[in-house]
Order: sequence, then C-alpha cells, then structure tokens
Amino acid sequence: MAFQFLHVSTYSVKSGGVGIAAEAGRKPSHSRHVENPKPPLLIAGIDPESAWTEIERRHEAARNAVTTKTGKLAQRKLRKDENILLAAVASYPVPTEQLDVDDPDFKDWKLRTMKFLEKTHGRPLSAVLHLDESHPHIHFLTAPNLEAGDRMSSIHPGEKAKLDAGGRSAEAHKKIRAYKTAMRGYQDDYHEQVSQHLGHARLGPKRLRLTREEWKAKEAEAQRLAQRKKDLEASEKAQEMRHRVDLESVVAARESLAESRDRVEESRAAVRKAEHQVQRSAASVQKQKVSFDQLKRQLDQRQQQIAARERRMAGTWGSLVSFVTLGKAGTKKRITDAQRAAKNDAEKEISRAQEKTKKTEIVLKKRVQNVVNDRDALRQQKQSLENKLLDAQGALKMTEDSRDEIREAYKPLEAENAILSRDLRLTKAFLGDLEKAASNGDADKIMDWLKEKNVHQKIKTFQNWNPGSDFGLK
Repeated sequence: MAFQFLHVSTYSVKSGGVGIAAEAGRKPSHSRHVENPKPPLLIAGIDPESAWTEIERRHEAARNAVTTKTGKLAQRKLRKDENILLAAVASYPVPTEQLDVDDPDFKDWKLRTMKFLEKTHGRPLSAVLHLDESHPHIHFLTAPNLEAGDRMSSIHPGEKAKLDAGGRSAEAHKKIRAYKTAMRGYQDDYHEQVSQHLGHARLGPKRLRLTREEWKAKEAEAQRLAQRKKDLEASEKAQEMRHRVDLESVVAARESLAESRDRVEESRAAVRKAEHQVQRSAASVQKQKVSFDQLKRQLDQRQQQIAARERRMAGTWGSLVSFVTLGKAGTKKRITDAQRAAKNDAEKEISRAQEKTKKTEIVLKKRVQNVVNDRDALRQQKQSLENKLLDAQGALKMTEDSRDEIREAYKPLEAENAILSRDLRLTKAFLGDLEKAASNGDADKIMDWLKEKNVHQKIKTFQNWNPGSDFGLK
C-alpha cells in the first residue's frame, strides 16, 4: 500500500542553504547522488538558485531591533546562523520508472500538494519537480518576508508552536513537545487534505508493525475510502455544475425578461409618440377641412356676386340707349359680349377652385387612411410585445420551479455526505487506536480488541460495498 512522504526543513546561510538550492536546481556539483541527473521541471516561481539569491538579498537587507547595554535602540544585521530558508520535499509513492505523468491521480497529487504547501507556508519562491530519482518528488522553497520583520515562525508551524510555548525563555522539553505536536498535526493535515483523497496511508507498515495480510486489508480499505470520496466529490461537482447551469439559466431568463420589459417600454413610448403624431395629424386634417370649407363658402359668395352682377346688367340693358356712336344694336352686342366674358371668367375661376378642392380632399383622405393604418400596426406590435412578456414570465416561473426541484434532490446527497463524514471519522479513530496499541507492542490486546470490534467482518462487508449503487453509477 502506498503511504505519504512529506518532509520540511529550515536552513541558514551558515548551515548550507545555498547547497539545498543547488541540489534542487540540479547543479552538477550537488547532484552526484543521482545516477542520471535531469533538469528539474519548474512548477512555480523562479529557478532554485535564483530563489536563494533573492533570500540572501533579503537577509542582507533585514535588520533586528535590539537594545544596547546603554538602553538605546539599535538596528543590527541578522546572524549568519538564523534560519531563512524553508525547504519542503513531498514524494509521490509510485516508482519513477512506472510513473505515467498524464495519470489523473498524479496530476491531482501535484495540484493538492502545491495547494497545501502554499496554504501552509505561503507563496513559493521556487517549486520544481524531479523525475530522475527512485520516486518523483517536489522541492518547495520559500522564505519569510525578512525585510518586513517576519521570521521563520511566520511560515513554519513547528517554529510557531515553539514561539507560542514561550520562545527562548521556555524550558527545552516544553518547546520540543510543542514542536513535535505541531509537526504531527502538520502531517495529519497533509493526509486529510491530500493523501486520503488518493488512497495513501498516513504511516507505512513498519511504523504500524502490521503483517502483510493486515497491511493489504488496510490498503484495500484506504483505496475504497479514497474511491468513495472521489465518487462523492464527483457527484457534488456534477450537482454543483447543474445548479450553476440552472442559476445561469435563471439569470439569463431574468436578463431576457428585463430586456423584453425594456423593449416593451420602448414600444409603449413609440406607441404613445405615434398616437400623439396621429392626434396632431388629425388636428391638421381638421384644420385643413375648416380652411377648405371657408374657401368653398368664399367661392359660393363670389358666384352669387357674379350672378347678381349679371342680373343687374340684364335689368339695365333695356334702359341703355346709345345711338350716338354705335346705335341700339351695337350697344346691345357690347353688353352681351361683356356679360359673356364676365360669365366665362367666373366659370373658369369656379372650375379651378373646384379642381383644387377635389385634389385637397384626395390628399386629406390619403393622410387619414395612413394615420389609421399606422395606428393599427402599432396596436398589433404592442399586443405582440405583451404576449412575449407573458411568455418570458412563464419561462422564468418554470426555471424557478426547476431550481426548487434540484434543491430537494440535493438534500439526500447532503445526508449521504454526512454519513460518509461520520464513517471517515470513525475509521480515523479506529486507525488511531490501532496505531497507539501497535506502538505499545501489545499484540494480544490488539487481537482481543479486533475480535471485540468484529473488524474483520466489517472489512469483509466493506469490501462487498459498491459505491456506485448509492449514487446511481455503474
């Protein structure tokens, strides 16, 4: 069974931090322990030797505030033996010659390991992957912000525990106990956040003092727990993805509804504007009609005036006597011609006025018809937009109902997750008790305890368990 390996150390200028960086960077003078050295693969930050150069610069620039014998405050350089480099090494428990770099488990291990190291120690100055030794492993190099006053206790959990225990003034055994407790918690955290997701054990068989059969059984149990946890995480991710898609659909529907509402409001404004224009056009038509009626009355009055003039001329014709120049016949002809000419002029003027009136009536009728058509078109457009708004509101209601159904379906998965978490805690407690009993070397007590707990039967039942049946998977 594979088990985890994670080691963290601190170095100073004096204790050879430069050599650790050179070995991580595969400098030939520091790679003699490797049969066929290969350039490391950079994962994050800069190359290790450049990272050490940056750490040395920080060391030179940093100062410690001290109080002199005279009571004055002074700034002094850091000592050469003060730890300024944190180097962590995490190994993947598969031989390099059997490793497939595209294996999803290996990629998952790299991602989880880097996330854990960065969360615990801060951003790396350099992180590289070595594939030229027996097992692939990551070198993680970082340093505290020395110039800002930070020291190793700000990025190293063990050093922080020693400082919290009282620092230099505390008794040595208290600092040692605090350091070991913190580092055991550090390994537990790595197992919880990284190893258990890949089926890797917290400790190896030698530390647990297990037989091969017991170790195989524990390996199978850890693999099943890891697979079950992966299935649960995959189910949760799928559920979260479906939920996110549904939320995005709701948001899109709401945005579409808002856009439809905006378009409806714009259409309503356009309808109101068009109605206003129709009202103005109707008022203009009415005004032109009044003007036309006035013109018609004026023409009727003019025609009546001409008819009255003709009657007057006809009444006076018999009394006109002009025999001096033209005689009676000439005077009569002159009056007749004058009457005829005046009548022709009046008829032409009336005809032109009537023709102009007819044209005006035709134009007004066309304008009225256009206004009516525009009003009908706007009413149809308004009705269509209102129908679309109702459809969008219905779609939003269906989306909200679907979201409620998804939430109800997610509740059994949450209950199953709680059960799995409880089983995981019980398993960890069982392994912890087993580890304590094994460390005390009391084999009879372990066997009695295993029989009492009926562990073999539980393991057999667990082996027959199919995680796919709980999640509807094959």
